[in-house]
Amino acid sequence: MKENRRIVWFMGIAVLAVLCAGTGRLSAREINTGEPLELTLEECIEKGITASPELAGANAEIVQKEAALDLAQRSRWPSLEISGGYTLLSEVENGEIAIPSGDSISLPSADSEAVALHFTAAQPVFSGFEIRTGIKNSEKLLGGARLNRRGTIREIRYRVEQTYWRLVNAAERVEVTGKGVERAESLLKEVRSLFSQGMVTREDVLRMEMNREQSLLLSLEADHMLQLSMMELDLLIGNTSGKVVRPAYDFENQDMLPEEFDYQNTLTSAFAQRTELQLVQIQKAVQEGEMKKISAAWWPKISLQGQIRYDNPHTRQFPPENEFVFSWQIGVMGTISLTRLKNMEPEKAAAEGAYQELAGREEELVRKISLQIKKDLLELERSRKLLESTETILAQAKENYDIVYNKFRSGSAVNSDVLSAQEKLLNAQLQRTQAFTAQRLAVSQIKYDAGYGE
Repeated sequence: MKENRRIVWFMGIAVLAVLCAGTGRLSAREINTGEPLELTLEECIEKGITASPELAGANAEIVQKEAALDLAQRSRWPSLEISGGYTLLSEVENGEIAIPSGDSISLPSADSEAVALHFTAAQPVFSGFEIRTGIKNSEKLLGGARLNRRGTIREIRYRVEQTYWRLVNAAERVEVTGKGVERAESLLKEVRSLFSQGMVTREDVLRMEMNREQSLLLSLEADHMLQLSMMELDLLIGNTSGKVVRPAYDFENQDMLPEEFDYQNTLTSAFAQRTELQLVQIQKAVQEGEMKKISAAWWPKISLQGQIRYDNPHTRQFPPENEFVFSWQIGVMGTISLTRLKNMEPEKAAAEGAYQELAGREEELVRKISLQIKKDLLELERSRKLLESTETILAQAKENYDIVYNKFRSGSAVNSDVLSAQEKLLNAQLQRTQAFTAQRLAVSQIKYDAGYGE
């Protein structure tokens, strides 16, 4: 008697939960109106790349580095400058110059205004390797920005793949649990018919009703997971159409089985393709260039300079006259910065320390990548064996359910046997779904860690 009360109490709670949740499920369906948008994995990846704000930022960084390289290359060009001026001068008294004969020469007073027009050019001839090193570093930084863009695409692909297969898992769970509800409804209908004939007890009916409500709860949970996965994928691919995204996949398609991954080949690919490792190597090369620039402080900077003057009055004319005079000059200038020589040793020590820090980071990345590839291969092998096992279990569970159900209909099996067989079949179907998506997630993970798909 007490057991029956517990059963009725549990059923009441289950029915209330299903009714409340049914309202939420209805509202979700009302929101997702219109024809579904059926997309393959690659189509989702393309949409994700197009919609990503991170990729826009990576493209902006490339534009910035291209401008910096252009500026560095222009440092080889001569510097040109045009200047002009007008000056109003106060009047001064005439001056005299005494000569040995006792006489004197009177000098006229200077003009009360001056006009000057100058054109100056300077061509660097030797910069102590600073210009060349600066250009090379700018080229490496531009390469790093392009690598960063590749890494961003790789990251987007990975996130979309992971979300896509989680959506597949959720969609399959909805399908499986939906069929479980149909089986539970069918069994309940048959047991109620037997109860009306007096062939089973009320307790048998209650058990079937509990089974139906539990199946509904599982279906509700699967539907909730599906809605969350849809929202996450919509956000990644920028789906604002209001249409439901339906993943286009086939569990039975052998082309979707993962390819073989060899550890050594995969590791070699990772070392060659992983943008994190390549960016550290670029940073090391840039730091080497900075150390060369510091050591070049001993070298003089030499430039060729020239100037054209058109002044009134001209400073080189004696005595000055109120007229424009054309003149030019050319020369070579060499400089060594004593301040840079004084600061060279501490700057060099700081640059070498930064280089060693980057070298340590590179070594750490190499070890980390090696470990990741090993773990990924183990997970992929585990998921492959798990899928094989779940497929075998599913085939056995289907056969077992058919046998038990036929016995139940013939009266040689009780309803508890059918419930047990149904539960095993449902669990086998869910396990197979989980194993399939786990394998696809494992493939996605190893491709990401190996640097594929950039």
